[in-house]
Amino acid sequence: MRYYQYRHINNILEHPLADSYQVKVLKDFKWDDWTHPQKKVAQSHKRSDIRLRDYPYRSKPVEGPVK
Repeated sequence: MRYYQYRHINNILEHPLADSYQVKVLKDFKWDDWTHPQKKVAQSHKRSDIRLRDYPYRSKPVEGPVK
């Protein structure tokens, strides 16, 4: 995988930026015209990296030895 990443990055850097990416602003673009209403995700799952970002920190310090 590292090799393919290396090739991809070098391929991008060998070309002028204008040749690599073309971005156009589409006037009056609406996502709803391009999505299927029955295939939308109503509520996504909670991300574990956000949910556990403060783990293993405790809400308060441990008091005394555990018995």
